[in-house]
Amino acid sequence: MKMPRVQIKYNQFLDPIFLTYFQQRFKLSLLEEIEQKEVDFIVSEYKKAWSAVEKKVLESIQDITKLSFKNALIDVHVVRRTNRSFSRPPVFDIRKNPSDFCDELIHELIHIILQQNNSIVSWGVLEWLNEKFSEETDCTRNHLYVHAILKILYLDVLEEPKRLERNLARSKKHSTNEYTRAWDIVDSVGEKEIIMMIKKNYEN
Repeated sequence: MKMPRVQIKYNQFLDPIFLTYFQQRFKLSLLEEIEQKEVDFIVSEYKKAWSAVEKKVLESIQDITKLSFKNALIDVHVVRRTNRSFSRPPVFDIRKNPSDFCDELIHELIHIILQQNNSIVSWGVLEWLNEKFSEETDCTRNHLYVHAILKILYLDVLEEPKRLERNLARSKKHSTNEYTRAWDIVDSVGEKEIIMMIKKNYEN
């Protein structure tokens, strides 16, 4: 399987758009000014942290899912302010420390590979999730595969259980309990069982 190249960069064009939205969304008139040299330093720290795990993470995501990234290049856009991270396109803000940035990037990359293979991770998977976890919200169901993969990555691939602990803590701070609920299900059903069953329901 070919590995994509993840290119992390500050996006000067998206930055003012997200900044304006952030100010309007949270009714903020003044935000602390962040100088460009500080932005550049933070982005360089993100790149350094990501380069340490990139190869292992990308190879493992493809190996676990038996899917391939479709694009040779994945642009990751960093801006000064956004209230959440995105996967389409990948957008992050600079308020995260490098380790948390990498964790969120891994999360979004799993979403990306699933989106790029939506003809495979398709109706069969959706029907199984809806039937097996009919009491759960769409958000919880949509994160069962993501969280199962993350657990394997943190514990078996990176061998860093503290990353899993930090992810669980961040999920508990979310405005709803849907992410925490997804983690609870992964723990009770088993990450390997969930991964096996979802792959079993791939469309050929």
